[in-house]
Amino acid sequence: MDYKIVERSQFTITGFTQDFTAADAFLKIPAYMNTMTTHINENKLPIGDLAVTINDEQDFNTIHFYLASEGKKNIAGCSSYTFPDGLWLQFPCYGAYPYALQQLAYEVYNDFL
Repeated sequence: MDYKIVERSQFTITGFTQDFTAADAFLKIPAYMNTMTTHINENKLPIGDLAVTINDEQDFNTIHFYLASEGKKNIAGCSSYTFPDGLWLQFPCYGAYPYALQQLAYEVYNDFL
C-alpha cells in the first residue's frame, strides 16, 4: 500500500462538516460531498481540497466528516478543527470518485490499520 509518513506541527482545517455513523459512511458521505462540492463551486468558496474523517473519541461509530481546506477561514456555515503536533500517514488516492476514495478507505481500515 502506497503511503508516506510526515511529521507535522499543529494545523487547522476549515470546512463544511457533518456527522455520519460508520455503517452509513460509504453511502452517505459521497452524496454529502456531491452536494457540498456543488455549493462550494457555485459560491466560489476557497475550500474543498481535503476530505477528512475524524472518528469520535467517545463513540467510535461516529465519524466527523469535513470537506475542507487547511487554514482558519471565516466562511458562513463552516467549522474549524485543529490537529495537534504529530506523525501522519498520507495515502494518495487516484481514480474515479467515489469508488477510488471508498476503496482507499476500505484498504486503510482493513489492510493497514
